[in-house]
Amino acid sequence: MPSTNKAIREVLNELRSLGEVSNAAVVSRSGMVIDGDAPDHIHMETFGAMMAIMLGAAETATAESSDPLKHLHVELVDSLLIITGAGQRILLACFITKKEALDQVLPFVEEAAMRLKTLV
Repeated sequence: MPSTNKAIREVLNELRSLGEVSNAAVVSRSGMVIDGDAPDHIHMETFGAMMAIMLGAAETATAESSDPLKHLHVELVDSLLIITGAGQRILLACFITKKEALDQVLPFVEEAAMRLKTLV
């Protein structure tokens, strides 16, 4: 049985191997980066904190809705950032290189989040 850290890294590497996922990170709900990466110019401590804040704010804003939050996506000029919960303790953030690839990549991101949920 692989260690949790190794298993998390394996999930992230599988996502990056899709080609359309340039970067992927697992972040605690408190904002600490557990593993993964972001584009070179992004400070990882700030990135982790902001991912937790953004997802937490979206969950709070939709908490009273009868339709629970599935994921949050941030549209950038040429790419997308997908943030999704992976249980009560962590979240998954992925940069997708092409906006057109969202429908193709999203099932893999959701499956990765489900796998991570069982690990942490």
